[in-house]
Amino acid sequence: MLRGRILHFLLVLFGLLYGVGSGQSQQFERRIALVIGNGAYQVSPLATAANDAGLIAQTLQAAGFDVVGARDLDAATLRSVFREFVDKARMSGPDTVAFVYFAGHALQFEGENYLVPVDARIAAASDVPLAAIRLADLTRPLAALAARARIVVLDAGRASSFARSGEGLAAGLAPMRSEAASVIAFNASPGTVGAESGAAYGHYATALAEMIKAGGVPLDALFERVRVRVSELTDGAQLTWNVSLVGQPVMLFERTGAAAEPDRFQDLLTRPITSFDVHGAYLAALARDAWPAYREFLAAHPDDPQARRVHAIMAVQREAMTWWQALRTDHPEGYWSYLVRYPRGPHVIEARRRLSHLAAALEPPPSFSVPGVEQLPVEEMGYPERPVISFADPVLGLAPPPVSAGFLSPRPAYFAELPPPLPSVGAFVLPIPVSYRPVPAGVDRPRHLAPAPVNVIGANIHNRVDANPADGALTVTDPAGRRIQPIPGHLGPYQPTAAARASAKGRAARNRARPITAASLAVALPAAVPPGWLRQAGPNEPRSRSAPTAGYRSGHARIPAASLRQERLSRQRAAEIEAAQRAAEQIADERAQAAERSAREWAEAAEKAARERAEAAEQAADQAARAERDSARERAQAAEQAAQQRAQQAVDQAARERSQAADQAVRERAEAAERAARHRAQHAAEQVARERAEAAEQATRQRAQQAAEQAAREQAQAAERAAAERAQAAEQAARQRAQAAEQTARERTEAAERAARERVQAAEQAARQRAQQAAEQRARETAEQSARETQQRAREATEQRAREAEQRARETAQQRAREAEQKAREAAEQSARDAQQRAREASEQRAREAEQRAREAAEQRAREAEQKARDANEQRAREAEQRAREAAQQRAREAEQKAREAAEQRAREAEQRARDAAQQRAREAEQRAREASEQRAREAEQRAREAAQQRAREAEQRAREAAEQRAREAEQRAREAAEQRAREAEQRAREAAQQRAREAEQRAREAAERQRR
Repeated sequence: MLRGRILHFLLVLFGLLYGVGSGQSQQFERRIALVIGNGAYQVSPLATAANDAGLIAQTLQAAGFDVVGARDLDAATLRSVFREFVDKARMSGPDTVAFVYFAGHALQFEGENYLVPVDARIAAASDVPLAAIRLADLTRPLAALAARARIVVLDAGRASSFARSGEGLAAGLAPMRSEAASVIAFNASPGTVGAESGAAYGHYATALAEMIKAGGVPLDALFERVRVRVSELTDGAQLTWNVSLVGQPVMLFERTGAAAEPDRFQDLLTRPITSFDVHGAYLAALARDAWPAYREFLAAHPDDPQARRVHAIMAVQREAMTWWQALRTDHPEGYWSYLVRYPRGPHVIEARRRLSHLAAALEPPPSFSVPGVEQLPVEEMGYPERPVISFADPVLGLAPPPVSAGFLSPRPAYFAELPPPLPSVGAFVLPIPVSYRPVPAGVDRPRHLAPAPVNVIGANIHNRVDANPADGALTVTDPAGRRIQPIPGHLGPYQPTAAARASAKGRAARNRARPITAASLAVALPAAVPPGWLRQAGPNEPRSRSAPTAGYRSGHARIPAASLRQERLSRQRAAEIEAAQRAAEQIADERAQAAERSAREWAEAAEKAARERAEAAEQAADQAARAERDSARERAQAAEQAAQQRAQQAVDQAARERSQAADQAVRERAEAAERAARHRAQHAAEQVARERAEAAEQATRQRAQQAAEQAAREQAQAAERAAAERAQAAEQAARQRAQAAEQTARERTEAAERAARERVQAAEQAARQRAQQAAEQRARETAEQSARETQQRAREATEQRAREAEQRARETAQQRAREAEQKAREAAEQSARDAQQRAREASEQRAREAEQRAREAAEQRAREAEQKARDANEQRAREAEQRAREAAQQRAREAEQKAREAAEQRAREAEQRARDAAQQRAREAEQRAREASEQRAREAEQRAREAAQQRAREAEQRAREAAEQRAREAEQRAREAAEQRAREAEQRAREAAQQRAREAEQRAREAAERQRR
């Protein structure tokens, strides 16, 4: 009976630990993390990189991550750790959240980001791909795996001294695209470098740890909060960057109660920027970090000191995206476009290097023009021309940004002054922070997480853990300030069996054989409790029954002193648990050994296959080289035999040589005639094309100028008429409003007009913004698609024409060779006179044919030149007409604006005059009525009093009715006028948006056409 219960308990425990099916194991989210801090560089060492990695590793352990951490890794070890982490993520299953954090140096080279190991030697830009590790080699294998989320954080945008020997290397990191279910985050915006903190930890790592521990925030909002906090900590010197495509929300910590003071950060992401004051508007634009938000801030606050900072941010981002797009197209025109836009930009040397690889001119041709260069804002010029772009550069003179008070919760005090960590216990081991501060009481890990490895931090996320700098001993205190055991008894280690000890000794021996790999697996804090912290229980001995430390529960039932039976049952349960733990540990060791054996066999098989492939490739190369040598020898022998045959036949070539000399003379005369005809035709075509172009351009300019002037006059007249009508209507409305007797009606009218104007402005702004965004998006997509299709068609057509031309040239050469040989043989057989006569006739015939071909070619070139000139004239005409139309529209808008302002001014003056006249008439009427009333009162006081009372009641009734009637009419007219103006404004905005969309599409089509030509 007892044995059956023990077996049943073991089976249940095994099912709980390892799962009984694949569907059951997929219900839990598993979290794994790789944290690396490289700071011990021989060039540009970093003081806080390893400390930052230790802080992030500790924070991720609290969030339930299985953390692998290391510091100061060389290239070989860094690659090995990356491979091991990818394999670990592959075996973790589709419900895995993988987190990668790298603190150190990273460099951008030709649009790719490279992580720099500590042993890198980078004297020139070309050394980057050889000495550093491409980030895509990590992100692409991770993106190919099925996972819940992948987070890659680079705390590596820093100023460095690499590649100082001539070929410049742009500072900062290159933009990246995020794959599905992935997040990529940088400590500094692409193309910029971060600011050093001067403390034990960096700004970005402390802000990231703070926001993770705050809890209740998805990944996207987490990095947006980090951006605002880092900007506040560095006085705007550092702007973080992130891009995300995570579909389902992922929270590292959840809020289960009132965990922290509520903040208003969500308002920065949802409310219109115009609804904030100037400080809140800047923080909202910074939190969103998008061009529409920055443009909205500039439109609302163009004269604020933060406008210069926004211009600098947009300038740096525009330069980085321009270079990234040039690399994506990898065409000379893209690099020329960058050189024209940014002649002193940070990627000029790289652009010229790519042009050299493409065998193109290093400088753009004089006739090259980039569409849209003239639209580059003047306020953005100069910012991307710094050798190292930093928003803290004193030359830029940017004003400090506002603080986030009220929008973010106050920063915890202990993050402001973090003490230096403990010294590392060994090579490659991350530093251990001196103190772990718990997450708030209302913050906890999600319930659907799979169990993580047991460690001090994971077992005490709501308790404080302090390390003694002298001996490294840990002290754990609960929220009440009472000391407790570092790891609860039900999670602590047990007495291992002989098999487990042997397995542990084997692993230790393997780790000693591979010290670097073993050290790279060290974590920020020990995964288990050191010996002596807890009393270990033997296989048949229960744990100590002494009272547990205050605030701590061991997980076992207390033994009542009055019941021996219950004590025996408790001992039996303890023995069962110990046996189950030993069985589980033994199974885990066996699985680990089997996995290690499988991995070793797989590695040996892969190495053997690689050797075999290398040997086969070497043999194939040797065979190909021998075959090439044999073929070359055979070709040399054949050439020698052919030369001997030609030498023996030299005697028979006399007549052929004379014929060839005659042919040469005829060809020379034909070529001279052809050159003369070509010159004459080209000169005539150029003259005709020039005259036609000048005439067409003059006519087009005149037509465009006349049309523009006529349109401007018509628009100005229409604007004046509309302004006059609106002024008259405004004057009439002002007189009517001035005659209104009630102040309430006037207030309602003004309130209605204000609300209408706000709605009109909001509608115009929203319509303009939507239209602009839609037009820009359609134009960009159309241009990119057209460029890709045009490039593909041009490449295919060029290859096809090249193949056809090569085929025709080969056939023509063979045909001519056969014909020449036949003619030579016939000429040798005939007499010299017949040969000379035939040569003369053939020469004359070829001369005529050559002259005819020259004439046709000259005419064809003349037609092509004329067509090109006509196209150029039409293009210039369209551009001139476009410029004239834009100038006319600008003048019309200015005239309409002036007329509108004049009308409003006249309306205000008329309203004021009407109000003054009404008040004057009221005062005069009141004076006359007072005098008449006094006179009538003296004549007939009683009769006047009764009549006055009667008339007062009637007048009051009529005045009340008239006032109410006029108020209703005024309110109705104001409402109709406001609705009419709103409809007109919306119609104008829609028409303007459509016009801009058509113009943008036209420009994109013209750009694509120019690129195609």
